[in-house]
Amino acid sequence: MEISFIVSRRAVGTILILSFLVFIAEASDSSTVNFTTNQSITAFSICKKVTNGSGTGLNVYVPTQSSAEWASFYNNPPAGVTIGSCATPITIATSQSNADLCTIAGNPTTPSNYVFTIPAGTIISSNSTGVPALTTGTCWPAGSSITLINDGSIYGRGGDGGSGPHTYTGTQFFCNGYGGGVGGPAVGISYPLTIDNTHGYIFGGGGGGGGGGAASGVGTCYYWGGGGGGGQGSISSNGGGGGPGGSSGGAGTIAGPGAGGAGGSYSRGYGGAGGTGGSWGVYGSSGGSASWSGGTGYGGAGGAGGPAITGAGYGITWLGGNNGSQVRGAVQ
Repeated sequence: MEISFIVSRRAVGTILILSFLVFIAEASDSSTVNFTTNQSITAFSICKKVTNGSGTGLNVYVPTQSSAEWASFYNNPPAGVTIGSCATPITIATSQSNADLCTIAGNPTTPSNYVFTIPAGTIISSNSTGVPALTTGTCWPAGSSITLINDGSIYGRGGDGGSGPHTYTGTQFFCNGYGGGVGGPAVGISYPLTIDNTHGYIFGGGGGGGGGGAASGVGTCYYWGGGGGGGQGSISSNGGGGGPGGSSGGAGTIAGPGAGGAGGSYSRGYGGAGGTGGSWGVYGSSGGSASWSGGTGYGGAGGAGGPAITGAGYGITWLGGNNGSQVRGAVQ
């Protein structure tokens, strides 16, 4: 009887220890929100902000052991407890160039659902065709999400117009115009991005127009071509310079692309006109050819339009506004 009693006590002790360990394990599958405080809780890939304003004045136990009990809690919270979004809202209220979301958010180290809003009337632009007007950056802590609510405008820079020829090249009988520059991208993605463009615009810059061709004699160019117009863009793009006697192309602006400059003329012929710059996300026009009794000199090609978005392979989720009137230029 004594041996049986000892074994029985050991068994009871073991059961109590195991029960205590189970209690600890189960308790870890939960959170406690103290009275008058709030806490962002993520369970089963769903984040909710729980605010405890309970009339009891007590702390609130939040069960997260299973997806069912977690969903039951945030769908039917106790009296005085409110459930909100975990989002970190950030408003980009000032028009600016080359905006980087990481920099705007302060290069965060804590995961969150970051929601950026560009209000109506705000313009995000770029001062270079090689840099998108807006970039996501790569600073985001694991588990973060980024949402862009664009109610304003994001514009890439337009490409510069090509110049009319200025030099005779080798034994070439006709001098050709120079090609227009490519337009710049509006948005550059390097992290998965959700976009709500329902009330906004995302436009790549227009390509620059090609320079007009010029006729040439032996060792020199005649009837110089006009410069190509700059592509439509956020910041004025430069029109191409015309050759001697040819006119320079017009600058591209937000309002529209620049016109090509007129070619020079002479009694025996004329230089080609510069091509018009491209509208948002569209190729610029090629420059015109020269005319002379000895033959024709060719205008430069128009530059390619800039993409609306680059880095699409990282992942884009559209919530609205993904159409040809609100997104101009390739999404690539």
